[in-house]
Amino acid sequence: MKQNCYLLIFLCLSILGYSQKFQSAVIEMNDGSKKSGLVQSKSLSNGKQIQFKADENAKAESILNTGINAIEFSTNNNKNYRLDYISFYPTAKRNKTEATWMLKLVSGYYDLYTVADYSFDKAGNIVLSTNYLVGSTLPEFYYFVKKQ
Repeated sequence: MKQNCYLLIFLCLSILGYSQKFQSAVIEMNDGSKKSGLVQSKSLSNGKQIQFKADENAKAESILNTGINAIEFSTNNNKNYRLDYISFYPTAKRNKTEATWMLKLVSGYYDLYTVADYSFDKAGNIVLSTNYLVGSTLPEFYYFVKKQ
């Protein structure tokens, strides 16, 4: 009986730990319209679409990345993070483009972006991470410059 109780508590905590958290954001669509609501931060790195909810009680809807120009996340302590969906050439041959979410670091005549895996801490601040093998590789962050 005691083992079953511990197992139940462990399962409940595991489910809460893996729950998908939504962050407050404004989505800027390619046609210029904007949607305010909540965006699931895990969906940024999960493929071709993001999960969006108009409010906490709404059902999540999928929006294709290709229809989105940018997402601006806002935190509880009035910080804003802007992610743009940008196409680029991954090789010097320039025969095929790829598109990904890039965090805008500096805005001006030239914009500076970085690419990483994006997650949020408990305070709502964005955390950059990268996958690497300890002892055999170093963490890699890529930076891009885009002219306005």
